[in-house]
Amino acid sequence: MNGSKGAEYYALYNWLGKLSANTNKIYNDIIGIFGNVKDAWEESGNAMLRNTCFSSETVTEKFYSEKLREEALKQCEEALKKGMIMLTPFDENYPSLLREYSRKPLLLYCKGDVKGVNASENLIGVVGSRNCTAYGREVTKNLCSELSLYGFSIVSGFARGIDTVAHKAALGKGVFTVAVLGCGADVVYPGENRGLYNEIAERGLIISEQPPATEPFKQNFPARNRIIAGMSSGILVCEAGLGSGALITAQLANDDGRDVMAVPSNIDTASGSGCNSLLKEGAYCITSHKDILRVYGIDEKDMTQGVFDISALNDNEKAIYKYIEDKTGVCDSISEDTGLDIAKVRRILTTLEINGYITQRCDGVYYSKNRKV
Repeated sequence: MNGSKGAEYYALYNWLGKLSANTNKIYNDIIGIFGNVKDAWEESGNAMLRNTCFSSETVTEKFYSEKLREEALKQCEEALKKGMIMLTPFDENYPSLLREYSRKPLLLYCKGDVKGVNASENLIGVVGSRNCTAYGREVTKNLCSELSLYGFSIVSGFARGIDTVAHKAALGKGVFTVAVLGCGADVVYPGENRGLYNEIAERGLIISEQPPATEPFKQNFPARNRIIAGMSSGILVCEAGLGSGALITAQLANDDGRDVMAVPSNIDTASGSGCNSLLKEGAYCITSHKDILRVYGIDEKDMTQGVFDISALNDNEKAIYKYIEDKTGVCDSISEDTGLDIAKVRRILTTLEINGYITQRCDGVYYSKNRKV
C-alpha cells in the first residue's frame, strides 16, 4: 500500500543510495558495520559517536551529513504527498528481476500499477533511436504488437522515437508497459508525451530512481538505462546509432547475462549502424516476432483457428470468455464488471487470444470469434 511504511522508512534507503553509487557495496558495508540500516541512520545523527566507518573519506563525510538525511526524508515526504508509491528491494512489489541485479536502485518512485511488473510473464526492454526512421517506427510497432499476443510486457525509456512507439503499441494491445524515466516520476519529459504519460500511469507503470521534481538532466539517463536492462529478461534494439543510449542499455544487459536482440538495418544508414554492430558481436538477429519467440522457447500458436470448447478453461477464464461472448468490452470495463484485478484480466485476455477464443479490434475492444461485430 502507498506509504504504509511511512516516509521515515523509505528515507533510510533514499539516504543510503545517496552515500555511494555502488548500492550493493554500501548496503553490505552498512549491514556489516551496524547490523541494520536504521541503526546506521541513528548513529550518523549522533556527532558524539563520529568515527571513520568507511575506507572512503567522501562516503564517511556524507554519512555524517545532517543535510543529506534531511534531504532524504523531505524527498520521501514529497513523494507521498504527490501520491507516489515507493519501493525498496525488500518490498514484494519491487521488480523481481531488478532485485537480482547488481546495479539495482535502493529506492524507486512509482506511479501506476506496481503489482503489474511481477505479474507479467516476460518483460522485454525495447529501446532505440530518438530520431528514428519510418522503418524503425514500423518495425517497432509490429514487433511489440505481435509480442503482446504471447504474454510479453514492454519496458522502455519514454523517450521520443522508438521508446514512444513501443509504449503506444503495448497500450494499443491492452498489455502492461513500464516507462522508466531519467527525471522525477512526476515530470513529463518529453512534454509532448503528456497524454501517453497519463495513459501509462493509469494502465501501466511509471518508475524512476530520481526524487520528485528532478529535471531530465543528461547525466541521469545512463542510470535510467541500467534500470531498463536490470528489470528486463532481454533487450530488443530496434534502431540505434553507434554510441547511443540504446547500445549502452544493450551492453548493460549483456554484462548481466540477459538476452540481447537487434533488428538489422540498411548498411547505408547511420541510424541503424549500432544494431548492425550488435549483430556482429553476437546479438540475436530479429526479423520477425517469431525470432523472439524462439529466443524464449515459446511455440507459436495458430491464431486463426478458434477453439470454442470452454471446458478446459478455469473459472476466471470462463467468466471473462462468457462476458466477452455476450457483451464485448475493453480490459478496464471487463475488470470493473467482473470484479477481477486488472492485471489478472490482462493475463487471461492474452491467454484467451493466444488460444483462439477471442480477438481484439484496433480500438482495444475484445470479442468472441463466435460473434460478428
